[in-house]
Amino acid sequence: MKTTMMLALQRVLLIALMVVLAHTRVGGQNLEQGFRSPPDTAKPWVFWFWMNGNISREEITKDLESMKQVGIGGVLWMEVSGPSWAPQGPLEAGSKEWHEAMQWAITEADRLGMAFSLSVRPPCRVFRGMWMRSPGPTTRSSSPRCA
Repeated sequence: MKTTMMLALQRVLLIALMVVLAHTRVGGQNLEQGFRSPPDTAKPWVFWFWMNGNISREEITKDLESMKQVGIGGVLWMEVSGPSWAPQGPLEAGSKEWHEAMQWAITEADRLGMAFSLSVRPPCRVFRGMWMRSPGPTTRSSSPRCA
C-alpha cells in the first residue's frame, strides 16, 4: 500500500514537473515560441560554394535573400574551381572583380543579418570522394589545385 502511494505521488510530481517545464520561459520566451522562431544563434548555417566564377552581384543577392527567407542564419563560403565542377564563369578566382563580388557577398550577408564565414582550404581536399584520385601516397600536397 505504501509503495502504491509512493508511485502515485511520484507520477503526480513528474506530471507537475513536465507541465512546469513545458511552460517555462527560455531566454525570455517560452519553448514553443523559441522553436517556431529561433534566435539567430540557433539558426542553421549552410555551405555556400562558388563554382568556377559563375557568380554575379544579382545572383549573390538572390542566393542570400532566399537563404534568409527559409531561416538560414549564416553561410560557410568556399571556392570550388576546376574543370570537373562546372564550366568557367565570368569571374576568375582571385581577380579584382572576384574580390569585389566577395565584398558584395559579405555586405549583403551583413545587410540581411546573416553570419558569414569562409574557408580558404580547397574543398576537394576536405571532401575527397573515392572517385578523386590523390596525386600520390597519402601525403600533403603544396599545390592549391585539386586533383
